[in-house]
Amino acid sequence: KKWLYDNQGSMCLSCGSPDNITADHVEPVSKGGAHDVSNMQIFVGRAIAEKEQKAQITEIKKPANL
Repeated sequence: KKWLYDNQGSMCLSCGSPDNITADHVEPVSKGGAHDVSNMQIFVGRAIAEKEQKAQITEIKKPANL
């Protein structure tokens, strides 16, 4: 985690805030994403919630496979 923070500037990649940052998976582990630094990014909680909401909207808009 420290390596990730040091290499991403210890600030949220979405809003630039250094407050209440946490590591987040780029591709969720539940969808096959790896649990290592190559699949991690730093976000604040609010940015994670916004990212998850956008992902849900995108998932809803995907056409069904016929």
